[in-house]
Amino acid sequence: MPSYSDDKGNVIILNGQGEITDEVKYDEKWHFKLIDNREGVALERIDFNAPTQDQQNWHSAATSVGYGTPTYKNSQYRINDGVQGEVTTAPEIVSPDNDGTDDFATINYNFPEPGYVANVTIFDASGRPVRYLQRNALAAVKGYFRWDGLGEKNQKLAVGIYIIYTEVFNLSGKKKQFKNTIVLARRNN
Repeated sequence: MPSYSDDKGNVIILNGQGEITDEVKYDEKWHFKLIDNREGVALERIDFNAPTQDQQNWHSAATSVGYGTPTYKNSQYRINDGVQGEVTTAPEIVSPDNDGTDDFATINYNFPEPGYVANVTIFDASGRPVRYLQRNALAAVKGYFRWDGLGEKNQKLAVGIYIIYTEVFNLSGKKKQFKNTIVLARRNN
């Protein structure tokens, strides 16, 4: 790789046919503000899926790698932050006996923007899926799903610990998985 000017410049990547596949016009002002001497400090792209020309997608290489990582993974690299949001369940113990107390679990979700699709699967303690609660459900910014404590064929499930596994994604490629545990209990009659 050639050396590049420290103060500013253009970098163009061409494919085998000579077509531009990526391009960035950088400036030394993109460096970390507390670096006094930028000489020999590389600018590194943070996320290869984020826009190339976005100044926020570039950062000075880390001190621990000698301020540069030629031919290695960038020291400041991070994968797309994914989904910023949360999925919680309530209550912690569900007793689906129709007595009006904790008969179902509520799976609450909250995302910063619209357009997420959710898959919710309930697993037993051995990791076997027992209920596909939601498949490709278009989620609101804030909302919930309910689980009645029953299996895929509306059968009673054994008392024990279950995992509520929620996967969300959007058309921008953001995705994340959430795992919540819950206890399924029954009253002794």
